[in-house]
Amino acid sequence: KALQSYGREHQMFGGMWQNLRAGCLKAGEWYRVKATVRATLASLPPSGAESNPESSPPQQLFQCDPSVLFNNDPSSCPGIGLRVGEEMREVAFAVGPFEEGTEWIPLYGAFEATSDVLARSVSLFVSRAPPGVDIAVNDVEVTPIALSSNGKKKDPEAWAGVSDCSSPVVNGGAEAGDHRYWFIRGPSQGAGRIEMISPGYGKGSKYAFRHAGERDRRWRGMLQSLDASCFAEGTSWTISAYFRHYKMDESKGDSDEKKLVPAVCRKDNPRAETSCPVFSLDFLSREGDIVSTGPLTNDAPGKIKLGTHWNEIRHTFTVTAEMALRPEVLLYVNSVDPGYAYDLDGVTMTPLS
Repeated sequence: KALQSYGREHQMFGGMWQNLRAGCLKAGEWYRVKATVRATLASLPPSGAESNPESSPPQQLFQCDPSVLFNNDPSSCPGIGLRVGEEMREVAFAVGPFEEGTEWIPLYGAFEATSDVLARSVSLFVSRAPPGVDIAVNDVEVTPIALSSNGKKKDPEAWAGVSDCSSPVVNGGAEAGDHRYWFIRGPSQGAGRIEMISPGYGKGSKYAFRHAGERDRRWRGMLQSLDASCFAEGTSWTISAYFRHYKMDESKGDSDEKKLVPAVCRKDNPRAETSCPVFSLDFLSREGDIVSTGPLTNDAPGKIKLGTHWNEIRHTFTVTAEMALRPEVLLYVNSVDPGYAYDLDGVTMTPLS
């Protein structure tokens, strides 16, 4: 059995919710949030004490896109938000990829019980899908993430999503076996899709990401939202990753795998045509104003290798005063032209100072 909300009129505040008892949360502790959801096109709820949902007409599944980060897209998946006072903070997102027609979708996330959370009323909302979409939810869990006696992480899987300023990127090596915490910049239309491939880069790497499908802009790359509190003014950072670059050739076959042909890309200039994948960072204000690094230059030595070979990305950047004042930070892949695709693995970010 599951609970289902009908007649939702607001994308974020329309849905089931439950108050969390503040006394159950401990200051400074992290909590994992999990659930499974089913999204269907709006229908009338069963009526009458004798109604039998099993005999009702089947509901049409709503096909959402787990690569959409923002909650105002017509393809946004259901998610879980933490309402703190009057502010909604999104904490758990749909875990992709999943096949079209998948009925029950997993949600996963984490949040920290900070002092401002404990000082106000807190409730858990199941929402985020567009109005006109009914949401059923099951198996909701909010559980503390424990440390062992020596302070190390007991369960690495449980720690996915926990902010760590010594390494802000989460699931950078696809170690979760899915693309949790990775999205695609911009709306669903024209974004392509994130797939999982195997093996990944390096010995023992089981998985890597592939950003395939039709993309309409070179900045429509894989994206992750980072903890803005990590990026203090004057701090310098190194970003590293590994990639493979492909051209999509429709004449090679019907499947994406056959269409992808290893292709040379320009490493010297990230703004040039057919340039290689690089990263950019956007620092956003609450009003939506952006300070951006632009496409960063790849400082890794060596020439581009084709075939099954992986190529390195290496950047350094320093946080300016203007960047440090922004409450939202987005890291994303940039400079891959439409008509091309890429594999990505081993994404890390570490502070230099």
